[in-house]
Amino acid sequence: QSGFGDKFKKSEGAWDCETCLVQNKAEDTKCVACMASKPGTSHSMTVVLLVHLSFSWHWAVLISSVSI
Repeated sequence: QSGFGDKFKKSEGAWDCETCLVQNKAEDTKCVACMASKPGTSHSMTVVLLVHLSFSWHWAVLISSVSI
């Protein structure tokens, strides 16, 4: 007999996203919520670019996650 709590147990191979903590299916290679890579599938790094906006005296910071 299964109880109410059994409805929330992880299925075989399910994984939790390290970025947003959403639970994903075993066959998902990227998080269904934030598209972060499944741990162990590829390496990713965060790239921070400081860009001078030529039309003004302002600077912009661009942050991106890149898979390598």
